[in-house]
Amino acid sequence: MMQFFLRGTQGMKNLPEGIFGNVTFQEMFISDTSLETVDPSALLSSKDRLQRLTITNSRLKEFPFHVLPQMSLLRALNLASNALKSVTPLGNLSRQNLSLWSNGTNALQLSWPTSDLESLDISNNPISKLSPGLVEGMRLLTSFDASHCNLGPILRSGSLTFHSEMLSAVYLHQNNLTRLETGSIAGLQGSTMVYLSENNITDLTEGAFRPMLEEISQGESGRIILWQNPIQCDSWLGSSQNFTAFLARLLCPDAGKISPCTCYFYQFTGELTVDCSQANSSEIFSAFNNVSWSPALLTNYNIRMKFSMTGNDEVQELKKGAFGNVTFNNILIESTILATMDPSTLLQSKNRLETLSIKDSLLAAFPFHILPQMVRLGALDLSSNSLKTVPALASQSLQILSLLNNNISSLKPGWSVSNLNGLEIDNNPISKLPSGLVGGMSKLKTFSASNCNLGPTLSNGSLTFRSETLAAKQYHGTDGRIVPAHARRPPFRVKRANLPFWSVASSPRKALALAIFTGGFPSRLSIPENPIQCDDWLLRSQEFVEYLQRLEGLTCRICPNPDEISPCTCSSDSSSDMTVDCSQARSSEEISSAFGQFFWLENRFASDTVQLRFRMENNDAVEDLPEGVFGNASFSSMHIWNSAVVKVDPAAIRSSKDRLEELAMAGGRLEEFPFGVLREMKKLVKLQISSNALAAVPALESRSLLLLDLSNNQIGSLEPGWSLPLLVNLDIGGNPISNFPSGLVDGMANLNSFTASGCNLGPILPQGSLAFNSKSLEEVYLGFNRIDRVEPGAITGLGPDTTVFLYGNSMRKLTEDTFRPMLDTLQLGDGRILVDGNPMKCDASMAWLVLDPNFIQLKQSVAYISCADGSSLLELLILRLLHLVLPFRWVQLE
Repeated sequence: MMQFFLRGTQGMKNLPEGIFGNVTFQEMFISDTSLETVDPSALLSSKDRLQRLTITNSRLKEFPFHVLPQMSLLRALNLASNALKSVTPLGNLSRQNLSLWSNGTNALQLSWPTSDLESLDISNNPISKLSPGLVEGMRLLTSFDASHCNLGPILRSGSLTFHSEMLSAVYLHQNNLTRLETGSIAGLQGSTMVYLSENNITDLTEGAFRPMLEEISQGESGRIILWQNPIQCDSWLGSSQNFTAFLARLLCPDAGKISPCTCYFYQFTGELTVDCSQANSSEIFSAFNNVSWSPALLTNYNIRMKFSMTGNDEVQELKKGAFGNVTFNNILIESTILATMDPSTLLQSKNRLETLSIKDSLLAAFPFHILPQMVRLGALDLSSNSLKTVPALASQSLQILSLLNNNISSLKPGWSVSNLNGLEIDNNPISKLPSGLVGGMSKLKTFSASNCNLGPTLSNGSLTFRSETLAAKQYHGTDGRIVPAHARRPPFRVKRANLPFWSVASSPRKALALAIFTGGFPSRLSIPENPIQCDDWLLRSQEFVEYLQRLEGLTCRICPNPDEISPCTCSSDSSSDMTVDCSQARSSEEISSAFGQFFWLENRFASDTVQLRFRMENNDAVEDLPEGVFGNASFSSMHIWNSAVVKVDPAAIRSSKDRLEELAMAGGRLEEFPFGVLREMKKLVKLQISSNALAAVPALESRSLLLLDLSNNQIGSLEPGWSLPLLVNLDIGGNPISNFPSGLVDGMANLNSFTASGCNLGPILPQGSLAFNSKSLEEVYLGFNRIDRVEPGAITGLGPDTTVFLYGNSMRKLTEDTFRPMLDTLQLGDGRILVDGNPMKCDASMAWLVLDPNFIQLKQSVAYISCADGSSLLELLILRLLHLVLPFRWVQLE
């Protein structure tokens, strides 16, 4: 085989006549060059031999299409990512694959009598109209791609009339389509997948969609994909006798073939759920093994799959192969008689499963040994089963583990779950915790071992925590009387410990000081449901305020008479922590009355160390918070959820400028917020203004803010000049933001997580968009932004352990000048770039990745690459082998 390669050459603008002498080729690959024109004779010299011609990522303005009828063996022509403005009539050709995507093409001249064409890709071109008859002569066509063009707002009648019995896919997503005329798409087959996602289609008009649904209903796997369109179910569809069948063709397999299992799409969670609550074991096996499931559901991880089986008294075992080739993101099994399951039923979803819940069942054994292979499993709930023992667990992905309400009597030592956030082993007859159980859980936030059998004394070294994020430790109800000091030896970073002391009278100050001062601020000692009163010694203590702040569960009353502040209410967890709830208020005047007429707040909250919290939830009456609404009260936290508040006066927040630590206003109608007061808030560390109606955000300034959540508003622009030097987490996802202001993240030296998923940053992420300057950066979320291309230098400042989430975009290639600098940094640690859900073209443009001597390390840093066009990285690996063994531009193999 004779091959010609030209890659990365910027000095050649033309392939002139005679350039190849008398040498002819079977394959020609030209990419990442400055080539603008090709002399016809340069190709005609190989007219009786050339089978594949690729000229991509170059500057090709003209191409001699007129010579193609003479290229009798040419099977694949790829001219993607060039500067072709128009495509002339192609004539009667023999080629099977034609790719013209990502040019500047705005017109396709007819006719195209390409009867042998199997795949046509004209995507990512500013084509506004498809001339009638374009595809009529393509009798063998299997795939047609015109996504990311400009075919909207209306796809005209006769645009696409197919005559191929082999048609399997039609891609028309992201075309700004609002309506399809009757007959705009015709000639579909029973196995055709029509992708109309991410348009602006509002109506499934009967004239356009009924014929399409009737055509694809003749087969088993035909579907119309309509994700992310503001569609209303038109009356004709709802009243149609074929409503169930049509809906199934949009999402699920034939309902009759999977019965008694059911399949439905739940719009609010975005999950395609297969519910087998009424099935027995053989019926579940049949539903997944004897039915053809759509390939898109099996390979496209953007479609979330859930298996559900609840209240089932038939299935005792899930055997090998029970789910066929179907994989899931979420498995929920609850209130069943399930006792065993074959490990393969879970391993099949090892690259997809995120949540596994088997609870309130009869599970006697679980295949814990497979957990290291479940690379995405974040939550495992095996509560309320019949488990008796748990081996040493190992998982790098697991964050939540619940084993409560089993019959577990022992836990084996040697656990390795470093990313675990929460561990529940409550209500098990565990008498002893293995040495080092929590020592390796550096991210642990909650540990709960309530109602076990750990008493009467918790032994030395039982719980040696090494997590700086630990928020709660519970071991109440363990028949214990007191915990010796050495049982909680340093490092001790517990923020809350629930201990059921029967008595603290013998050495009260010593016990309190141990719990309060060992852990450091803001540690707590919680002693609820004990007969403890506010004793005289506590009231007389010089550390009275400090002790009150650290104690929880005392009976000291600090709230006023309920009649004084009605309709607001007051509740207290301790003598130093009080919450005022005004969820039932009918106006801001009623709130003002509760706070402005009494002296109780001033008396009880003169100290800054005492916490006063404000709450208002599910209130549709209060529309504003004016100046003076809270009187002289100042809060440590304010939580306003699902309210009708539209406007907040700056003074209403400024009154808490010396105390406020958290402010959350979520799920409301807030149209504007006084961001200017942030610079005055001395202690504010968390600000959440999510799921409201904010349209713009000015330059923000705060010397204390750590967490900022502005997600799911209507924010279209961010002003430059932000100054948030301590910020750790920033979430602006779910807003129609099209670009980032210059220097947005430059000054955020402590940034750990940045989220801008679900915005409108595509199609191009320009140079300088995100210049990070934080050594702590771990996560950058940019998924679902319709990004086609990331320019060089668009994302800089990554650390070796940073994970960049670019899933669910429209990228077709990983260009070297953009991604190599990022990968050079990430391969120094555990950092990765996640690109699943992108229509990657595994062609020569990806060769730089596999030709690199450090290919294995690079590949580990680029996760979930899948090839959208049927090719694979295997071809590129072969290129790598040839490059290493025969270092020539072309080689000949007999």
